[in-house]
Amino acid sequence: MSEIETVPPDPRMVQLVYALFLLSILFGPILLAGLAIAYDQNKHVSATAESHYRFQIRTAWICMLFGVVIVLPAFFVLGLAAMGMASPSMLVLGLCGFMVIDVLLWFVIRCARGLMFAARNKPIPDPASWAFGG
Repeated sequence: MSEIETVPPDPRMVQLVYALFLLSILFGPILLAGLAIAYDQNKHVSATAESHYRFQIRTAWICMLFGVVIVLPAFFVLGLAAMGMASPSMLVLGLCGFMVIDVLLWFVIRCARGLMFAARNKPIPDPASWAFGG
């Protein structure tokens, strides 16, 4: 039997994950594909690629966390309105809409900064950041 050859990780995979993340704005489940690739590629890579994959993994999870935190109050208010228990509060729905736009901008800026660093083959300065990577 022949041994299985290991192929070195492709540095373009970092950029592919960022592209999938940005494409997930239009087609949401693609975010999960990018997240799976980031987890898979995170093994045995250079320090530069590792910082990008860590940044991407955190970006995906933080974005999903924000999505749940923002959408739950909106569904709660709309659910109460559907049951006739309350009228939908435009304040709550307006704040949720404003926060969705904020998270979307945060997500796009994080991906754009990551792509800029990846194009220059530089690591993310602070991949553990909740902001834009330092």
